[in-house]
Amino acid sequence: MTAIPFALDDARARIGGALGLPAGRYGSVMSRLSTRSLAQVHDPELRLVATSTSGVRLELRTDAERLELELLPTQLQVLDRPPTKLSLDLVVDGHVTRQIELPAAARIWVRAPGEVELIDHPPVTVPVDDLGPGVKDLQVWFPHNGFTELVAVHVPDDATLVPVRTGRPRWVHYGSSISHCVEARRPTDTWPATVARRHDLDLINLGLAGHCQLDQMVARDIRDAAPDLVSLKIGVNVVNHDTFRERTFVPALHGFLDTLREGLPDTPVLVLTPIICPPAEDHAGPTLLAADGTFRTVERSEELSRGALSLGRIRELIATVVSTRVAAGDAHLALGDGLELFGPEDVGDLHDALHPTADGYLRIAERFSSLAFGPSGCWAGLDRGEAS
Repeated sequence: MTAIPFALDDARARIGGALGLPAGRYGSVMSRLSTRSLAQVHDPELRLVATSTSGVRLELRTDAERLELELLPTQLQVLDRPPTKLSLDLVVDGHVTRQIELPAAARIWVRAPGEVELIDHPPVTVPVDDLGPGVKDLQVWFPHNGFTELVAVHVPDDATLVPVRTGRPRWVHYGSSISHCVEARRPTDTWPATVARRHDLDLINLGLAGHCQLDQMVARDIRDAAPDLVSLKIGVNVVNHDTFRERTFVPALHGFLDTLREGLPDTPVLVLTPIICPPAEDHAGPTLLAADGTFRTVERSEELSRGALSLGRIRELIATVVSTRVAAGDAHLALGDGLELFGPEDVGDLHDALHPTADGYLRIAERFSSLAFGPSGCWAGLDRGEAS
C-alpha cells in the first residue's frame, strides 16, 4: 500500500467540509474553522467544537478496490453518560453503501463543568474493502459526533488516482448544535449533509454546537470560502447563553452580514430564525440543563430581564434586520421561518426540550429542501437538482 498526500484542495485526495488542517498529536486535525480563526479562539470549548468533523469527508476518484485509513478517532463523554459511538459513512458514486463502526478511540471526558480529561489512544488503521472495480467517486464521511485526526491515506501500489469531481455549488451553513446534529444516526444523516447530498452541493457545515454567536471570525471564514450559497440559522445559542441584549444583537447581526457582503455582494444568503424551543419561546435565557435531562430557563429580576431576549423576540428582530437590508437594496438576502422547519407540531421530537431526535433532523432536511429549493423556494433553480 502507498500513502498518498491529502489536502483541503488536493485534486487527488480532497478533504471536503473543512477550512483548516492544523497539526495534531499524530496527524492533521480536520477543522471546520480556518487555522487563522482557531488562533483567535479564546474559549477551549469552541476550539473543541470547531474540530468536530460534522460534514467533513475524504473525497477520492480512483480504481482502488481497497483503502486503508490511519486515523485517531476521539469520542466525547459527558459526566457519567456513555461516550459517543463513532462511525464512518462510505459513499460510492453518490450512494451510501455502508456504515463502518470505528474501533477503540481516544476519549475527551468532561467530568464536571470546567474539568476535562483526555484519555489518549494511538492511531488506528481502518480498512475500507470491497470497493468494486473501475474508477468511481468515493467519499468517506468522518464522525459527526466526535473528532478525527487523519494520519495517512493508503491505496494499493498499482491504484490509479484521477482528479476529484469539481464544479458543485459550494454551500456554507452556519448554525448551532441543531445544525451540528450530534443526535443523528450516522454522518450522512445530519440534516445539512442530507440536503447537500440530495442537491449535489459541496457542503461546509459550520454547525458549532453552543457557539453560534455571530463571531466575526466565522463571518470572515464564510466570506473567504467563496461559497455559492450561504445559510445562517441563528438565535438559539444567543438565548441559551444569554449572549446579547436587544441593544447589541441587532448591530451584531448587521455586522455579520456586512462582513459577508464585503466579499460576497451577490451571493444568495438565507437567514433562518430559530426552530421551536418551548422553554425559551416567551421567556428570556439563559437555559440550563435540569436534573431530568431537559433544558429550562431561569427566573430573574425585572431589572436583569430588561432587554433580554426570548426566541419569539429574536425572530422579530431577525425579520426586521432582513427586511431593512432588503429594502436598502440587498436583492440576494432572504428570510426563512425556523418554525416551518420544526414547529409546535414537532415538540414531541425534542428529546430534551431543545434538540431534535434523529428522525427530527431528517424532517428538517425535507423541509429545508422545500423551503430553499422547492418551486417557490428562495433558491429555486440554484442547485444541480436531485443527486443520485
